[in-house]
Amino acid sequence: GLQDQIMDLGPELADLSLTASVLRELDLLITPDTSVPHLAGTLGRPTWLMLHHPADWRWGQSGESSPWYPEVRLFRQKRFSDWSGVVEEVNQALCEAK
Repeated sequence: GLQDQIMDLGPELADLSLTASVLRELDLLITPDTSVPHLAGTLGRPTWLMLHHPADWRWGQSGESSPWYPEVRLFRQKRFSDWSGVVEEVNQALCEAK
């Protein structure tokens, strides 16, 4: 099943160079706002970024796109600390992408 396809590489990624190597191999990165989506965006890798409410200033307060990274799609919380809507939107987008 899907669970068998998920690998936690976190413990193996000791620096940004190793992280960049892994990002180059991914079809899609789905992640919260950390340093990793910035690296993926710089590398031009398809990334879906799950943002808290309110989002950090660099992501703006609305919209699905980033002026910094064209390959990054933004998914935003509607309410503070409520990830259920974001997860549902990501799930829906994954279903549409199949």
